[in-house]
Amino acid sequence: MPLSNPSRTRPDLRPAWLRSAIVLVVLTSVFGCEPADSVTPSAKTPTPTTTDAARPTSPPTATVRSATPSEPSFVLSPTQRDLGAVGDLEQRIVEFTIENASAAPIRLGKPKVSCDCMKVTLATGAIQPGEKRLGQIDVGLGRGVGRFDKYVDFFLPDGSHKQRLRVLARRHPGLALEPRFGSVKPITFVGMTLPESRQVVTLKRNAPDGSPLVVENVRAENAKGAVFEAKWQPRGTHEAVIVIDAKSGGAAGMISARVKADVNGLPLEIPVNGFNYEHLVHRPQHFSFLRIDDPSSASSEVHLYSPNGVPFAVTEAVFVE
Repeated sequence: MPLSNPSRTRPDLRPAWLRSAIVLVVLTSVFGCEPADSVTPSAKTPTPTTTDAARPTSPPTATVRSATPSEPSFVLSPTQRDLGAVGDLEQRIVEFTIENASAAPIRLGKPKVSCDCMKVTLATGAIQPGEKRLGQIDVGLGRGVGRFDKYVDFFLPDGSHKQRLRVLARRHPGLALEPRFGSVKPITFVGMTLPESRQVVTLKRNAPDGSPLVVENVRAENAKGAVFEAKWQPRGTHEAVIVIDAKSGGAAGMISARVKADVNGLPLEIPVNGFNYEHLVHRPQHFSFLRIDDPSSASSEVHLYSPNGVPFAVTEAVFVE
């Protein structure tokens, strides 16, 4: 059987409609009219070869812009200082730093204190970038018992970027006084001793650990207008009284002193402010005309009496400015 000639063209036995479709596909490819959702060869992800998979990949890179000056800012350190347990009229110093955290020199506005008991010392002038400037606060802790909680605000000249430094302390922790503020007002009379010449301050200690009340070194200082004697008397392990006796020192007028003691290792001060009378005693010692029309105020009346029994009569009352 003779072999067929391979060079001879075989007749196309496919239907006419199929031949037309092939021509249409060829023409579409030639003229670049691809469907909208097709992917161009350049956008196709090539299948990695063995060589590509073995090649180490480079880390991703990002475009880094050149640094620009930041907004003025600073860092305050610390932002809180606890002074712990303190006594009457103690003075403490709190140090702090201001660091310029921006790329340009800065200046600060005048610090704002919450209490006149604090004085801020900080060198003036521009603070250079990265510079840490040291300052200090002189704190006067005043007198009394209870919590001390004050603050100082620092900010830029326009008031922005405010930062606060709180100063905390516990004045005579666990101690209670009666009268509450620990101040007394004795009265004396020339040549006589009055019941009001003796004043008593009660101290009570209620410590969480149950430690006792310890009172030491009771004394009267800075006496004016009278002679003062102060002593303490214990009442159990957690209570005591300080007794203050005042004796007339001569001429009529104001009398004053400071009774001091060490209470559980902390200084305590009791202000004493009274009056030495010569003829008549009046109560109250100080009259407030701003409250004379207040029906709830006890100062709407003045009481007079003669301690030595000498009779008297009020003939005239004159207001003198």
